[in-house]
Amino acid sequence: YFAALGFVAVFAGCTKTPLTGALLAAELFGAPFALPALVASLIAATLSGGAGVYAPKQTPESVRASANPVATG
Repeated sequence: YFAALGFVAVFAGCTKTPLTGALLAAELFGAPFALPALVASLIAATLSGGAGVYAPKQTPESVRASANPVATG
């Protein structure tokens, strides 16, 4: 039981996706795991720091700003 929660919590903490962690637990281990996995995933995602394993998505404004830097005085 705790190994399954740990597996899901590590995944959710690394990817910053607690809802996905809970859904993954329900899919792999059955519906009774969903609520404890959601709690573990929320705690892990909150305590895991600022950066995840995926790079932040660039918005069109940030792409334009990096392609054409302008001095703003």
